[in-house]
Amino acid sequence: MRPASEPGRSWHVINDLYAELMSEFHGYLKQAGTAENSVRLYLGTARHFLAWLRVDSVELETIDDAVLLAFRDHDCCCFLSTQGFPWPKREPGLGEMSVLHAIRFVDFLESSGRTCHPGEIPIGIQYLDGYWEQCLEVGYRQATLRGFRFYIQHFLIWLHRTRTPLKAINQNTFESFLSHDCLCHNYALTPNKLRTVKTCEAAVKDFANFLAERGVAPEAFVKSKQRKSRKLEEFCIWLEQHRGISTSTIDGHDHYASIVVRDLGTDPSQYDAALVRQVLLRQFAKASIGHAKRIAGSMRMYLRFLTSTGACSASLI
Repeated sequence: MRPASEPGRSWHVINDLYAELMSEFHGYLKQAGTAENSVRLYLGTARHFLAWLRVDSVELETIDDAVLLAFRDHDCCCFLSTQGFPWPKREPGLGEMSVLHAIRFVDFLESSGRTCHPGEIPIGIQYLDGYWEQCLEVGYRQATLRGFRFYIQHFLIWLHRTRTPLKAINQNTFESFLSHDCLCHNYALTPNKLRTVKTCEAAVKDFANFLAERGVAPEAFVKSKQRKSRKLEEFCIWLEQHRGISTSTIDGHDHYASIVVRDLGTDPSQYDAALVRQVLLRQFAKASIGHAKRIAGSMRMYLRFLTSTGACSASLI
């Protein structure tokens, strides 16, 4: 149990330090049409949260999902009444409703610029819309996509709450998401329930590959179970044995090279400079600068591999 905070004075300290903040939060709730009884509950939880932050020396700008989990689970001895008495004793943990009230307060802190976050949910939703359209084009059913959208929206919210930018998504991100202690409102049954975890994993990883293909999340490639060709499989072995690079980088080279090989064909003896240039320029026409650079880098690496085995002319590099 942590020591009590300044008995008899903590509540007054909170009032003095955060009077303007609480006034703004009150206006935020009223503007949103929150009922008066609910407003009082939100304000009470916000004061409690601020008192706990002060005891634990947590700055407003650093609040994230881990902070909210710690608040939910803390063994409460926060002094909140005007007389300086502690919050009523209870078993460790404040209950889900109190945490939802705290999350509403954190949403306000984010919107008012007091808490740092990537601010990428709107961007993520735009990419989700693009992913939806692509899936429709290749024949996914609407019902399947609605389920996928639910899981991917949850993933985007979790990224926001853990302050993880899209460009930082990697293999460890998936493991953390699929096992996280969920505080995401309206998503609490997913993905940490066994009945949905496999579908959720498939949806999120497919979306991550979509982001990786567009250069948004370069480290987000999910390693495929089967290589697209024998040459690409040998290429990945060569990268591991002769270049000494990481697994995630190998997956990236494999992915980008396979995109180009689909247009080049699988017979390296037929490659010439004109064909390579034509295929690359076709890919560059629909790619960002960063994405184009990755395609070119992976293609150059693939040509080095082919040259090392005598499968094509060294002049192509």
